[in-house]
Amino acid sequence: MKSLPTFLCLAVIACSLPIPARAAEMEHRIYTVTVDGKPAGEMKMTMQTLDDGTQLMAGQNVLTTKRGNDSFRSSYRGLETWKSGRLRKYEAFSDDDEKKRHLVGSSQDAKFRVTVNGQRHDVRDDVWTTSFWFVPAISKKNVDVALIDIDTGKESTARLEYIGAETRTVLGASLECGHYRVRGQTIQAELWYDGADRLLRSEVIAGGRKSVLDLNKLQK
Repeated sequence: MKSLPTFLCLAVIACSLPIPARAAEMEHRIYTVTVDGKPAGEMKMTMQTLDDGTQLMAGQNVLTTKRGNDSFRSSYRGLETWKSGRLRKYEAFSDDDEKKRHLVGSSQDAKFRVTVNGQRHDVRDDVWTTSFWFVPAISKKNVDVALIDIDTGKESTARLEYIGAETRTVLGASLECGHYRVRGQTIQAELWYDGADRLLRSEVIAGGRKSVLDLNKLQK
């Protein structure tokens, strides 16, 4: 990205959104994706924590879905930069039904400034992205949250609820997970996270369709 300093491209993402080379921790996660119960492809996420506490997530997918007898192809690649629990920078390229978007965002003047195909608007500075790749620190079990759609840059509000600890089978092993629920006018989600608060599974209903991400592979 032109606005950022020197970067090293992540091989697992194999895209043009690079992230800094120095890291205290990095892992690669691959999720199988189904849409309305049918296989659609994979979502790849590389999660990195830098020595100064900055958290980065580079994500990429190419999905094929069905609507009636017609097939539709969509793609996404994006980079999220987080610090102290706040989204600091965001850049993404998405192509859905030939609707191409380039999103660029950064935290400025107590707002998060977003530009979509050159058109600028501001959203709340405490937004949570709909990649849901990690759960934000919350002081209460039920809180209102602001969401930013990773494909469109649009802001919405929702209620985040902590359902409780559950045991699920993840990569062939039993694992205690944290289960959260998101309820909003435009999006509903069931989310499961590991002990590091990183995504294991998501079930998201938006735009009349249900998308499920399920962790299929993890590499460190």
